[in-house]
Parts: sequence; structure tokens; C-alpha cells
Amino acid sequence: MKIIIFAVAFGMLLLLSGGAAYAGDNEDNGADAPWRQRFSINVSGSSGNTRSFDARAAWRARREVAAHRTLIDARYNFGTVGSDVIQSAFTSGARRDWLIPDATWFVFGEGRYDFDDFRSWRHRVSSHWGVGDELRKTETFELLGRAGVGASKQWERTDDLRPEGLLGAEMVWDITETQELFASSYIYPDLLDLSEFRVVSKAEINVEIDHARGMSLIAGVEHDYESSAGPEARNWDFRYYAGLSVGF
Repeated sequence: MKIIIFAVAFGMLLLLSGGAAYAGDNEDNGADAPWRQRFSINVSGSSGNTRSFDARAAWRARREVAAHRTLIDARYNFGTVGSDVIQSAFTSGARRDWLIPDATWFVFGEGRYDFDDFRSWRHRVSSHWGVGDELRKTETFELLGRAGVGASKQWERTDDLRPEGLLGAEMVWDITETQELFASSYIYPDLLDLSEFRVVSKAEINVEIDHARGMSLIAGVEHDYESSAGPEARNWDFRYYAGLSVGF
């Protein structure tokens, strides 16, 4: 219960700080900075000797002003083979970077909730705080590095509260005016036992096909690894997808 209250408090902190920054942004810039949102849904299946069905729905919103940038995302994956459910996983998180005037480094805070029916745990919440640096930033390419500390709490099947570190990087590359590549990889070591850690990596390419409607073709991969996943659960998940997305 305490960790749930902490997660809710973290979300409220993001909202309150966003509201204060929003007012300051309007005073400084004289206009509201829009949210850039994108929604995608991918469905595949087969029928014959074996029936299968896979679905993935994802949404993200980004906003950047002079004082900060904010990212909110949510994703659900579902899969069946015959009448058996083989995948049911949901994740949602929020992250804010507080930018330092005339500097490449910044301070960040993030919170995330994960649900997975096929892990040694069923629910997990986590929060991390730290510093980052714009390692390289041009009009078409951005590379960010991050390092921080925090904690995660798992429950149902496994009940575990652990302090965690955070170390990793992410990049956005505008290959052309209609093609964008995003990639990120972060490691979260257990600060009480460095032999225990988890890694979250992803990559996605977005190819615009209809600018007026904001429609794009997307394809991506996601890889999650946990060094200790329990005796009856595998310690990694690899997912790939392709489909359509709509930006607005």
C-alpha cells in the first residue's frame, strides 16, 4: 500500500510541476507548446492446424518547452495460441527532464507501473531520479545519457522491494523528413546485489506515409531481461511488431 501511495504521489508531483512550469512557459514564450501524441495498434494471427492471435496497442505523448520536456507512454501486449493465453502485459510510465539554461545536462524523474501475467511477479512499480546529459544534439540527431538511483517494488507471486540504479542512453535520428529512428537501452542493477539486474531495450522506425492524416508505418523490437526470474519463468522477453500509427 505504501508503494502505491508513493507512485500516486510521484504522478501528482509531475502534474503539479507541469502546471507550474506551464504557467512560466506561457509568460516566457507567450504561447502554449503542443503535445505531440502518437497511437498505434498492431494485430496479427493465423488459422489452420493451430490458431494464433497477437495484438499490441501503444500510446505516447511528448511535450518540450524551454524549462522541461515530458514523456508519457502506455502499452498493452496480448497473445493467444488456440484457446491458451500466452501473453498479457501492460506498462505505463511518465518521465520529466528539467532543463538547465545554457547547459547540456539536466535533472530527471520517472515513474512506471508494469503488469505481466507470465513473470515471476505480477505487478511492479518503480521510480528513479538522476541526472542526464545531451551527449550530442543537432537538428536531425539527439543522443541522451542518463544515470540515477531509485527503487522498485514487485508483488503477487513475488514480494520484493529493492533499491536500484539506472544507467543508459537513448537516441532519436531523423533519417529523412519522413523517416525517424528511435532506440534506447537501460540497465537497472540491484544496489544491494550487483549480480542481480534487469535490462530494458527497444528500437522503432517510423515512416510517414500520409502527412495530412499523420499516418505512418512503424516496425520495432523490444527486449526485456531479468537476471533472476524465478524457477518457472524465463528471464527474457523478445517482441517484434509492425503496423500503422497515427500522430496528432
